[in-house]
Amino acid sequence: MSQNSSHDITSDVDQPDVCVDFADLGPGMVNMRVKVRIIRRFVCPAYGARFVDFVLEDPKGQKIHAVIGGDVAQRFSSILIEGNCITLSDFVVRMALGRFRPSSHRFRLGSNALTSVNLIRPFSQSDNFHFAKFSDIKEGHLNPCFCVGNVTATTACTCTQFFFDHECPEFLMARPRSSICVSDLIPSMNERMMGRFIIIRRFRCSSRLDTLELILADEKGDRIQASIGLDCLAYDSSRLVEGTWIFIKDFGLVDAVGSVRPTRHAYKILWNLSTSFKRTVVTASVDYFKFVRFEDVLAGLVDPCVCVDLIGRLMCVGNYDEDEGVNSTWEQIYLELENVRGIRIRCRLPKGYATKFFSGLKTCADNIILCVMRFARLELSRVKVLNKWRERSEAGYRTLRMILCDKRGSMIEAKINSELITEYDSEFKDGDWIALHHFELDLVTGDMRTTRHDYRINFLPSTILNLIPDKDDLHYALYPSSFLDVLDDKLIRTYLINLIGYVVDIDDIKYSDPSKRSAGYAMTSFKIKDAKNYVLPCVAIGDLAEHFHDEWKRTRSSRVVCVLRWWGIYKVSGHMVIQSVGRCSRLDLDPDMPEVADFRKTKDQCFMNMAATLKFADLNVGQDKCVVCVKILALWIPNEDRLGRVCKMILADEEGVKIESTVPHPHYSKRFEKILEQGRWFLFEDFRVVTNPEVLRNTACPYIIQFTCKTKIEPILGKKESGFFNFISYTDIIEGRNLKLDLPVDLYGVIIRISRVKRLPYVANWDEVGKQPNYRNFQIVDAEGTVINCCAMKNHCTELTKMWNEANYDIRVRGSTVFCVLRFWMISGLEAERCVTSGDGCSQLLLDPEIAELEDEIYIAKFTSQFYKKKADPESEDEIDWGIPIQRWENPRYHTYGAYATVFVENRGEPMDSDNRFYFETCRGCVEACCS
Repeated sequence: MSQNSSHDITSDVDQPDVCVDFADLGPGMVNMRVKVRIIRRFVCPAYGARFVDFVLEDPKGQKIHAVIGGDVAQRFSSILIEGNCITLSDFVVRMALGRFRPSSHRFRLGSNALTSVNLIRPFSQSDNFHFAKFSDIKEGHLNPCFCVGNVTATTACTCTQFFFDHECPEFLMARPRSSICVSDLIPSMNERMMGRFIIIRRFRCSSRLDTLELILADEKGDRIQASIGLDCLAYDSSRLVEGTWIFIKDFGLVDAVGSVRPTRHAYKILWNLSTSFKRTVVTASVDYFKFVRFEDVLAGLVDPCVCVDLIGRLMCVGNYDEDEGVNSTWEQIYLELENVRGIRIRCRLPKGYATKFFSGLKTCADNIILCVMRFARLELSRVKVLNKWRERSEAGYRTLRMILCDKRGSMIEAKINSELITEYDSEFKDGDWIALHHFELDLVTGDMRTTRHDYRINFLPSTILNLIPDKDDLHYALYPSSFLDVLDDKLIRTYLINLIGYVVDIDDIKYSDPSKRSAGYAMTSFKIKDAKNYVLPCVAIGDLAEHFHDEWKRTRSSRVVCVLRWWGIYKVSGHMVIQSVGRCSRLDLDPDMPEVADFRKTKDQCFMNMAATLKFADLNVGQDKCVVCVKILALWIPNEDRLGRVCKMILADEEGVKIESTVPHPHYSKRFEKILEQGRWFLFEDFRVVTNPEVLRNTACPYIIQFTCKTKIEPILGKKESGFFNFISYTDIIEGRNLKLDLPVDLYGVIIRISRVKRLPYVANWDEVGKQPNYRNFQIVDAEGTVINCCAMKNHCTELTKMWNEANYDIRVRGSTVFCVLRFWMISGLEAERCVTSGDGCSQLLLDPEIAELEDEIYIAKFTSQFYKKKADPESEDEIDWGIPIQRWENPRYHTYGAYATVFVENRGEPMDSDNRFYFETCRGCVEACCS
């Protein structure tokens, strides 16, 4: 066919070599003809006019890419038009290569000098679109080499083609049949947006009367606000009636802003000059209410910037500012609604709504009246300012912070920025009741938070603050945290807490920089105790430290109640410490608060029980409803390696009578471990008196006090500080006069000799850990010159060594004396010289103690001890040596009595005299195993 031919339409009938399926094409084919329709013609800029690209389609709808030379395209330019059906002859089949390909076929068609084109009758009127799913594009399921796009669709060279409102079946199916969902509306859809909505509210905003506001909902019930300006209010705006369905076209979207919004949607519909609407059929006959739970509103879980729907039973109607009965002349009224779970919520209606309310109320004849409030605005009404302070932000800007609390005790933080401080600061103070309107909420972030509310109130220039008379003051506003929860680290340390307790200890004020004794560098520490006798250490910093000391000096009460508000929790070296945080923290001593009065009543009940306390001599077996006032003289836990920790104590009453006590497992670990303290006075209540089952006892009393699950204890302050010592004479021990060998004794004297640390051959009992206990011998002398041998064993040996080394004692230095007090030590020895040894756990060893009862004895003993040092070995060994082998002991002799034994040993190579003998006590089985 030549270029000058008329290109008449030819018939493809009886042409057996015509290919009608692109799937049959392959390289190497010759003299082939294909029947195709041209669906796209374009020129690639990279090749210019040398080639013309086509996208061809066979009768089955399959597409293939064809590249025709410029000379061939010029010859058949009148035929190669988009939409024509042609037969292509004598073409070339090549592999389809390239980064982007207009079809997914693996081959493409090319031309040569023999290629010819004939126009044929149309064989299809369909566009055969192959639309890709958006989800497949976004999820990467499509080949990015094909002209559909990758994750984001874009144009591909000059091949891409656009259609708008194209009349084809696929386009008709893609058009929205009903309306666009409200949830799908975004500003990027501004071109020819349309949707079907129901008008559920029509109103005019009080701040902008020139606009008509609508609240629309789609078929799913999702809401959006619409605004119609004065220039867009057409004559037919009267047809915009609540409850009607309308079809809106060509509207715009803008951000929904404002302190209060009727819907949660981030945007609102804006009526344009081109916006049109028409009434449509009723899609659904529902009211599209979105009721919220009263519990969520009261708990602060509902965004106060969004209006809500409420439904409940009308319980009462009133007005706080009016004394007369209910009437329609009130400026505002308050309602109380109750839901099905009995939760009530208070609502306020201003003048306009109050009139409508009374009009509707007159028509209600039933006793049960259900009230529905639609698009109700949440307001923070009647809140009390608990704390108000100034603070500087990280950027250096001043802010005014406050903590607000409603009548139910829910708290929230509020912030006033620097530019608004002068406007609001003088209008209220701490303790005032206020009402807030037109504010915004911000999400609370930061390491320290004053309240548990997720949001913070931010004042705006339009925020309204009104003072309210405190007719019914907030009764409880402290809500203190539990001391036990703090000690057990159960609280989130991000939140600041409130505490109430008695001040039990206070240190002097200190300054971090001694050269600058100002409030900014002040610091003081003290302890407070709660009603359950848990004690917490506290640290006040800055102005609060000086304020605390000034208030402490003014107090005259023996029991001072301390209230801490908004203090932080810190963990220091494994212990919980309460510390003030900036200017937010508050500290008050004996404040006039209902919580303080209740706290005192709880504590006073304990002190009233002191009048009914019994003496130890009055106790009998079986008693379990009595109260005793005791001082803990000794507290220990035998066999701490055991799983069940049993606590044992030696107690003394006010007359000095001693008795033993046990706290069984698990009561000690769970309830009393953090309260019981050696050397302090307590009230014990509701315990059990039982016979002492032990063979070896620590007191002469035949009974013991046993704790139960009902036992209660209360620390006591102000009792006498007597140690209740029972010192006996050295001569009585040595000569065995007036002694009970099975009871511990108390001694005091000056150490004149001390040995190295040694190891004792030891066979463990079945319930003990097998190890070699340490022991250390020493001698003490009293004021009369009598010397007695002593042996500190096991833990007491370790304790003696630690105290000796920390104090750097050296008794070989002339004039150096070490006064020693031995408490609850056992007497050992029977036929030989007697000595004293430390017991299992109750024994105590004190070096140079400050005891008021022994001031004279300490002075006399230290003065006279220098004249008796010649009685000790001149080569006293005061250094520690852990390597002394056990085999140095020779000729061991022992004497058994009951389950115990006294061992007499001497050192190899040293003369056998009384000064080199050592006596110690151990179990009978150990001695028989080691010395046999």
